[in-house]
Amino acid sequence: MSIITALSNLFSGRSFSKISAEQEKAMIDALTYAMAVDREIAGDEQKELTSSLRHVKWEEEIPLESYVSESVARAKRISAQPGDAPDYLHQISERLGEDWLREETYYLAARIAASDRDIVSAEQLLLSNMVQAFELDNDTQARIADQLMRETDF
Repeated sequence: MSIITALSNLFSGRSFSKISAEQEKAMIDALTYAMAVDREIAGDEQKELTSSLRHVKWEEEIPLESYVSESVARAKRISAQPGDAPDYLHQISERLGEDWLREETYYLAARIAASDRDIVSAEQLLLSNMVQAFELDNDTQARIADQLMRETDF
C-alpha cells in the first residue's frame, strides 16, 4: 500500500469524526514528518497528501493546502536536525491528547516507514522516538508490529 493510499484510508476508511482540529493538525504533522524521514517529499506527493486529506472536516482559517505546506516545511527542518525530533514528537503527542489517537498515529507512521519494505536507521530512530514521546507500552508496540506484519509482505 502506498503512503498516499494509507493516508487516504486514514481519513476515509476510519472513524475520526470526533477528533478536534488541533488533533487533526497533530496527525498531519506526525505523518508528514514520517514521510520526510522516509524520503524527500515531492511536490506531487504533497498535492496528493492534501487531496487525500479532503476527507477531513477542515474548519481552520488557514487553507488545508497551506497547512500541509507548512507541515512539510517543519518536517524537513526537523528531519535535518535529528536532535530536535524528541521535543517535536513530544509536542505532537501532547496535541494528539488521547492514547488511541497516539496509537493510530504511530501505526500509520510505521506503515510509512515500512512502505518500501526496508526500515533504515533514520526510520528506526523516528519510531523509537515516537514510542518514547507517545508513551507506548510493550504490549501496544507488539500489537501494532503484529498488525503491520500481517498487512505488509516483508
